Amino acid sequence: LIALGREIYGDDHGCLQGIAPDELRVKILEKMPTAEEWAEMSSEERTFFRIAKMSLRTVATKFDIQGNPISRLDVHFELGRRIYGEDTDCLKGFIADELRIKILKVMPNAEEWARMSNSDKRVLKIDRIKITAIARVFGIAGNPIQTRSVHLELGKRIYGEDHECLKEIILWELRNKIIEEVPTAEEWAGMSSEERSKFKVEGMGLAAISTQFGISENPTQRMSAHLELGRKLYGKNHECLKFNPSTSTQSTKKGVRVGKRPDHLAEYSTDELRDKIIEKVPTAEEWAGMKYKEKTSFKIEKAGLVALATKFGVKGSPIGSRSTHLELGKKIYGENHECLQYEEQPKLSTEELQVKIKEKVPTAEEWAVMGPKERREFKIASMGLHAIATQFGMKKSPVHQPSAHFELGRKVYGEDHECFKELTLEELRIKIIEKVPTFQEWTGMTSLQRRAFMIGRLKLNAIARQFGVTGSPLQRKSVHLELGRKIYESVAVSV
Repeated sequence: LIALGREIYGDDHGCLQGIAPDELRVKILEKMPTAEEWAEMSSEERTFFRIAKMSLRTVATKFDIQGNPISRLDVHFELGRRIYGEDTDCLKGFIADELRIKILKVMPNAEEWARMSNSDKRVLKIDRIKITAIARVFGIAGNPIQTRSVHLELGKRIYGEDHECLKEIILWELRNKIIEEVPTAEEWAGMSSEERSKFKVEGMGLAAISTQFGISENPTQRMSAHLELGRKLYGKNHECLKFNPSTSTQSTKKGVRVGKRPDHLAEYSTDELRDKIIEKVPTAEEWAGMKYKEKTSFKIEKAGLVALATKFGVKGSPIGSRSTHLELGKKIYGENHECLQYEEQPKLSTEELQVKIKEKVPTAEEWAVMGPKERREFKIASMGLHAIATQFGMKKSPVHQPSAHFELGRKVYGEDHECFKELTLEELRIKIIEKVPTFQEWTGMTSLQRRAFMIGRLKLNAIARQFGVTGSPLQRKSVHLELGRKIYESVAVSV
């Protein structure tokens, strides 16, 4: 059979030659002289590693090792010990629980982990094992240095699931919520130490928020970190967000407060401001009809709507609260405009919500095909989909998670609709293989093909989550290959 293989494929394939393990060891050592290099090989490097045209999986069989060293780090380490010696420290391998104990000695709490900068991650080593190899031990694909979601997922495996600082946040949503509270860069720069320590959005303080934006220092303790976070939120071109050490020290003796909030409206009376506002927005109807984006960008003498509301004696944020926006409108245009009257909507019961949802979206099939934009804009009695889901006892958001959208659909339209049924993992695998029959075709998919790939409503990132793969197969080839191995592992092909 081997002789026939040589006739068909040629003589230079190691797998078709009687190459002894010792000869193979010499060839590997020529290519990779140190055990440390072997231990630090990434999943992608292991996938494409070749000696005498043999893959690592074939090499392992030459050393009588069962298992796949490409997908399993313990098998890769075992093969390394056969090549470099059984007593090589960096190849002794780790059980995840032992490794967790070693990590916790170096970094005891989840907050420190979440706050690690890329440079911190690059230098972290536990018994010579880098963070990328640590991720493999915990069964996580992707690169925790380059991809924050992978780093946070690894943190959950080490510290547990219940740490707020390890939950992945959609940054643009978080940014919008912060700007609702503090609309301008000037107001941000002027926050006092007390204001910074009390500031919270979505249950997170400034220290937790800063980690989401990749800032390692604590903005409640360091003004430089607070201003850096400000630049991430409002942009880099604001003079007030530039850090000047000579003016950023606090002096309580002289009564000077760090970053005292500039009052751009001090020299203007409310009548003068009213005239300036009406120049920009002539009628009460236009004021009442202002959209969120218009409200966040609205400025009079460099002051935003929150500062204007304060000047007119109105509490709260006109950006985040419609009732506050209309209240400020009354101070400007007068009390008697119908469009400025705010009526508190009575809270609907779940039964009433069901009726109103079905009036708007009559069938389960129409609900099932709602796109992201439709889900974002959907409203019933001023309630968005997230608020509606909460009233139905759901914790997940149907706006961002299609599975939660389907779950809410089942609560509204009933359980027995075919369009709401989730594919099992095996059904999903079959449908993928119908589209892409072989692992070789999977590995050859271009970036454009990966972006366009869908099974039902699921894109590649969502498919990866179904198979327990972290990271984005759209952005990283190594994650795409890891997902492929999970999909085709039960198929009789070499993966």
